[in-house]
Amino acid sequence: MGRKSWKQESNYHQRSLAETGVFRFKQTFGAKVSSRIEENQYQELKLKGKIMNIITDLGMPKSEKVTKVTI
Repeated sequence: MGRKSWKQESNYHQRSLAETGVFRFKQTFGAKVSSRIEENQYQELKLKGKIMNIITDLGMPKSEKVTKVTI
């Protein structure tokens, strides 16, 4: 079985995207949480996740479908 077909059948690209996302998160915020209390850790990670989504969204291009081009 070829490597490309194996990756498609096993959804390997999903794993790659997840690993890239975790790497980006750790590079931005560090690998440790600063809170000691479990509930506070949950809130801290939730907030960091929202911030990461905003940062990612700001870097994504906005595109719209063009239906008619007038010259």
